[in-house]
Amino acid sequence: MKKILLGIFIVSMFVISFSSLISACSCVIPGSPQEELEKSDFVFQGKVISVIKEGEMYKEKYKVTFNVSQGWKGDVPQEFEIYTSDSSASCGYYFAEGEEYVVYARNVEEKLQVDLCSRTNNIKGAKDDLEILNKKIDTEKVSFLEKVIRWFKNLFN
Repeated sequence: MKKILLGIFIVSMFVISFSSLISACSCVIPGSPQEELEKSDFVFQGKVISVIKEGEMYKEKYKVTFNVSQGWKGDVPQEFEIYTSDSSASCGYYFAEGEEYVVYARNVEEKLQVDLCSRTNNIKGAKDDLEILNKKIDTEKVSFLEKVIRWFKNLFN
């Protein structure tokens, strides 16, 4: 019995000692594409052209550079950089060079960041997002056209 208690005590002390280094990702399930579009600062579709590890030990991040093909929110340039943690345990998102993604990024501490808790997804798994995001663009175009038509009608009435 004493050995079991001693073992529990040692494990507890080990966990307490290193608790500042231990972290785990926990997320609320992301909202719908419309909800996440509203929450995000930038939403775009792009192909990863580079993934570079930066930072000091225990504060490392990946800088991911995209060649952007479509933007839905924010002034997204043709080449765009975001950051993500280097580990899924700290909610880092894994991006593979050459793959295409729909990205929901937020401005955190002066850098655009993406994590596992966002709707960011490989293009192959983002069919629903693309359908809704592209429909939103079509709706905006129609409503602009409707505004122009109304303006002309009011002009001649």
